[in-house]
Amino acid sequence: MLQPKHNTTALRAAIAALTVAACIAGPAFAAVDEIDSCDATCSSNNCKLKHDLQCCGSSNTNLCDGTGPITLSNGKDLDMNGFSIRCMCGVKVCDGGVNDLEECTSSDPDCPENFPGTGFEPCSDLSDCGAPACNYHAITMTGTSSKVHNSDDDPSTIHGRFTSAAINCGDYASSQVVGIQLRELDQSGVQNCAKVLNNVFVDGAGSAIITNGVASTDEILDNYISDWGTGIRVTSGFDFLVQHNLIFLKDGEGQSGINTTGNVNGIEVTNNVIAGQSTVDPIQGSALGFGGIYAENYCDPDWDDCQDCIDAGFCSNPLIPFSFD
Repeated sequence: MLQPKHNTTALRAAIAALTVAACIAGPAFAAVDEIDSCDATCSSNNCKLKHDLQCCGSSNTNLCDGTGPITLSNGKDLDMNGFSIRCMCGVKVCDGGVNDLEECTSSDPDCPENFPGTGFEPCSDLSDCGAPACNYHAITMTGTSSKVHNSDDDPSTIHGRFTSAAINCGDYASSQVVGIQLRELDQSGVQNCAKVLNNVFVDGAGSAIITNGVASTDEILDNYISDWGTGIRVTSGFDFLVQHNLIFLKDGEGQSGINTTGNVNGIEVTNNVIAGQSTVDPIQGSALGFGGIYAENYCDPDWDDCQDCIDAGFCSNPLIPFSFD
């Protein structure tokens, strides 16, 4: 039986043309906008930082990257990309005009990097320099399913004199903060986020993490917290998880590791470690009668209030004795 003849030359040419077209087109990547100002809005695409941002506490923005916050619209993410966001303190605008700068004295020998383009060293305390604080969030979300994260090997940090929570997720479902460092803040670190995972919080006022409960799938997991007024504060909510967090409190100060004294139902607080010897109980809670689960939470056995936490049912006796000394 005769086989039909194929035009092999034409077939090869067609295959080659398709291959070239595929190579030219390449894989489809979602567009990402680079942002370089403290007041950028991510609305059309996801965003990533182009460089470190130095945010101003006043409207005189010619020597910094503007006043904030960065705004994430519904479903848009911010990749901090190994860069940082900082509220600038250290130079102030004098009465002579926006370009008349005056050096501020600093009591801190470990001042951060110089103010860009001036050579003036920033000071660490607003009382030293008189520069206005940043009266806004560094980052705020205005819709569901947004995330702040860091894809780079270098750490990304938010720090400085922000007078509102550094990251405000706005009670939106599926909001996330993952892998960010928050340091030396005047107020809370992360506020009303559905998931707060694998972050570092060092030295701040207010609460490192504060939430009124976004949804029953909320998770506060695997965070490191040191020297905050309260490590984790839950004011309301239901059926969510606080687990695997390591919290260090400053000896002799009224810092609380975990506070769940609000209208909290069905919360699960398990496998957390609270070190240091504050003047209040390591875990302050009132949710045992509301279906709350508190298990395998450990505190410093040399701390008098640790036994109170164990007696109240919020902390557990270790199976093997240990000490933080």
